[in-house]
Amino acid sequence: NEVSFVPPTCLPLHVHGHTFPPMGFFTPDGHLNKHAITFPACHPSEQNHQILMLSNTGGQPMHWHITIDSTVSQHDEELKKTRAVREQMSAILDDGSGIMDSMGGTLQAAESRIIFTCFPSSGVVPPGGQQLIAFRFQPQMATTYRARARCRLNRMDSAVLDVALMGQSFNPRLLLADEGSIFFKPSHVGSTATRNYMIENPSRIALTFDWQIAQRHGGVVAIEPEMGILRGNERLQVKVTFRPNQEKKYMIKVPCNCTVVGMDDEPTAKYRTSLTVVGEGVLGGLTMEPAVLDFSTVRIGASESRQVMLFNSASCAVPFTLGYTLAPNAEADDSGSLLEFSTKEGVLPARTHIAVNVRFSPVQRMPYRLVAYCAHGPGAVAGRGASPRSEGSPVSDRGGTTRTGASGVEPDLSALPCCEITGAGAYPCLCISDVRALRVSKAHLWEQFSVNAINAAIAEERTDVDRKTTEFSIQRLIADSPAFRMDFTAGPVGSYPMVVYLQLANNGAMPAHFSFRFPHDTDLQVEQWWPDSVETDEEKVMEMIQDHRLFTIEPASGDVPAGGSVTVRFGYQHKFAGEHVLPVLFDVKDAKRLSLVLCGKTLRPDERHLHFVTDRHRFQPVAIGDADPPLQYYE
Repeated sequence: NEVSFVPPTCLPLHVHGHTFPPMGFFTPDGHLNKHAITFPACHPSEQNHQILMLSNTGGQPMHWHITIDSTVSQHDEELKKTRAVREQMSAILDDGSGIMDSMGGTLQAAESRIIFTCFPSSGVVPPGGQQLIAFRFQPQMATTYRARARCRLNRMDSAVLDVALMGQSFNPRLLLADEGSIFFKPSHVGSTATRNYMIENPSRIALTFDWQIAQRHGGVVAIEPEMGILRGNERLQVKVTFRPNQEKKYMIKVPCNCTVVGMDDEPTAKYRTSLTVVGEGVLGGLTMEPAVLDFSTVRIGASESRQVMLFNSASCAVPFTLGYTLAPNAEADDSGSLLEFSTKEGVLPARTHIAVNVRFSPVQRMPYRLVAYCAHGPGAVAGRGASPRSEGSPVSDRGGTTRTGASGVEPDLSALPCCEITGAGAYPCLCISDVRALRVSKAHLWEQFSVNAINAAIAEERTDVDRKTTEFSIQRLIADSPAFRMDFTAGPVGSYPMVVYLQLANNGAMPAHFSFRFPHDTDLQVEQWWPDSVETDEEKVMEMIQDHRLFTIEPASGDVPAGGSVTVRFGYQHKFAGEHVLPVLFDVKDAKRLSLVLCGKTLRPDERHLHFVTDRHRFQPVAIGDADPPLQYYE
């Protein structure tokens, strides 16, 4: 159009010529940097480019010209078959010239499409110079193309350099394993099943994928990652999650949109497929055996283990969580970890059973009635063995059940498999059941040896001093423990020793071990080079008492079975005149520690002494204003 066409101000034209007669050219000396060009794979609507370098190593200018042979593709065989059909139809049909001409035009158009081009296609390379030649690959369909470029130098048929051209074009495609289906075993309603699924990009072009899960299926099916990029010939495992919310069979199709990377606006660069998720939601239940589990009596600070069985008779795997609570109308302090389970949560496969070890650890001296329950189905794992009696912030037990009662809602035990657990916490318990000595009444001995006070102290709860396990100084333990006086009365030097027999009875439900330890007893072996500390006068006196065995206790330790008793002999010898005091640690293992202050006095031959059985005496009450009060005696 002469009206709208505006020529450029300068349009350079490249021309070249020669003055050589025919067959009179110089022999060229040209080289190519490569003799085969492979184009990166692309979509049919894209195009790719490659660079070829031609070098002239001779001393004369070199003319070159490139021609590209007809492109050969995998689609050519189909065109040849179509041409053969056309020729057959032309021979059969008399009036098919119009139809044949139309088909011939289509084939000719298909054959004449230009796939490979180059620029520039001819030129002159000066001596010692190079020429860059750009090749373009512009496919028309998804197939493999091959062609040959012929570079003729100085118009000589003997100086031709060949370059093989190859390019591939692909449409986006996503291969799904198992013919696009994934199957899940029957799953418990509300539980989650997960499987890995393989997807593959069979082409050489990168594509994006995006799973389009319908909103109504959002809580039933999930795929991770939901979107991403797959490079050429790359495989990826996606995680498919199935969570049925109803008791029924499911067949859900999840579409997946695929697009060539960077071509979001090109309709032909998009591909759509779908994954079929097949599963079933079923309801199942668990049972727990035995119905009652008795731990008998367990020492406080220790633990006992028993075994319960969980049975799953359903056709699906069932998630479960074990927890415990106090039995109805039971009174106990469950601030500690009373029960621990070897397997507190998990998934029990269909038609199987599992053995769970239950560990009972009492924290107080009292009977316990607990109920262990198994929460299963929806939300089972989230409960983590909640105890309805605990409130506030979560309390983490020692490697066992995590108990939290923030919701404050008690589980409906009638709807859950349960096991009633009974047991009792206790300490090893000893008491002084009898005391005897020659020439002294039992009533006086009972007061002199503080039997009632000692028995009352042993029956009390343990204190921090009783729980100490890292203290190796007997003197420090004696100083920290409550003290009780044991009076051996007085006697002249050389007189018959004062011997008292105490009967220790085990009134508890477990064996008890006792020991009497003197101040200088120790479990540590002190090295010889370790310097002795400076002893006080009191310590020297106690050491003298121990060295001369003024006080003796036999046996110094022993075991008493439940319901049994043992007699311990306490002796005091009148060897040296003076008042003798020796504290002794009375230790009932895993129970109580008491300090027994052994007191005795040895008189000189000419010394007189008035002995008081106790330093305190309570008189019987007397009416106010009584003119003739009764006489009361103190022995």
